[in-house]
Amino acid sequence: MRRILMGALSATVLFQALQAQSQAPLVQAADLQYQGAFRVPTAGSGGSRFETGGGALTFNSVRNTLLAMGYPTDQQVAEITIPTPSTAGSLSSLPVATYRYNFTDVLEGKRETTSSSPNGDLIGGLLVSGNALIVSAYAFYDGNYEAVNSHFRSGLDFSTAGDVQGPYRVGSAGAGSVGGYMTLLPTEWQSILGGTALTGQCCLPILGRTSSGPAVSAFNPANVGSVSPVPATQLLGYDVDHKPGVAIFKGATLVTGVVAPPGTRSVLFFGRHGLGADCYGDGAPCGDPTDPYKGYHAYPYVYQVWAYDINDLVAVKNGTKAPWEPRPYAMWTLDLPFSAAGHKIQGAGFDPATSRIYLTAESDSDSSRPVVHVFKVTGGSAVPTPTSPSNLRIVP
Repeated sequence: MRRILMGALSATVLFQALQAQSQAPLVQAADLQYQGAFRVPTAGSGGSRFETGGGALTFNSVRNTLLAMGYPTDQQVAEITIPTPSTAGSLSSLPVATYRYNFTDVLEGKRETTSSSPNGDLIGGLLVSGNALIVSAYAFYDGNYEAVNSHFRSGLDFSTAGDVQGPYRVGSAGAGSVGGYMTLLPTEWQSILGGTALTGQCCLPILGRTSSGPAVSAFNPANVGSVSPVPATQLLGYDVDHKPGVAIFKGATLVTGVVAPPGTRSVLFFGRHGLGADCYGDGAPCGDPTDPYKGYHAYPYVYQVWAYDINDLVAVKNGTKAPWEPRPYAMWTLDLPFSAAGHKIQGAGFDPATSRIYLTAESDSDSSRPVVHVFKVTGGSAVPTPTSPSNLRIVP
């Protein structure tokens, strides 16, 4: 009898904890406080440079640094220091980061083993997990839906050779759904969402193999290299039959970063959204002065945040919602200084110890090098969402 009572008490305590967690605050636009910006190194190093780079950004809590991609054609990664951000009104007055590690092929030539696509494979995301570097990749143009392996594991010391493992498949979807941006999950949400981190991808050519809007799956980075395929649970994603509408996604939309601030129930996606009508073709006929190439255009563009309630992702995890049913509880634009007309956010990194979000974004000059913008998450708004016991249960 005592054991039954203790079990019932434990279940009650767990339910109460989860219920309180489900009513954690939601991050709103006013809760992102701009701290300033800094420049990436102006000179090249190793095998690349930062011109038109800055993608796959991630924060390294081991050394309090940032890792980011360089020139897109090179597909190399550098590690840079984080100077004190400044709100100076000119680019030349901003502090400049220095290299901690020069640009390096962190995948040691294995990137192209992700697929046999003639258009090449690209690094989609970086994530520091403990003493490991997790790297995601995808085929740029996967018309045959053949790219299923996506994640690699390596060490944090760029000078160590021979430690790259992978690529491995994550979940049951292909690389076009998971081979992009990543972030660690706050401890309080890991058990209920079924993973310690999120990985996703959006908006690639051939929409049938990717998501038409923000998408994430929960997984454990520790499984990359030890379990194959890596278990993952899709929590959000829009297939071609369930597009979320033009307010959330257009053909020219880009989603390039995600963060999940502790102490909140928010997942924030960062990227670019077009305010104009969708137009497929070359830039000039579509009225897009920022991009001359053939593809989707929706000029003019804005920096955009898509904010989702984790309670909705829990409902997907528990099977009471489909991955395409959640919608953002809020969307807002970011007014970043030194912005370029293309309004591309290249990546997002998050430091949970300081609640700082780092965004790399195109600059309007500085030889097309990105600027690193810094925001601090100052809290959130207490907006409780009624949640049934079935939504709160932890599903293995």
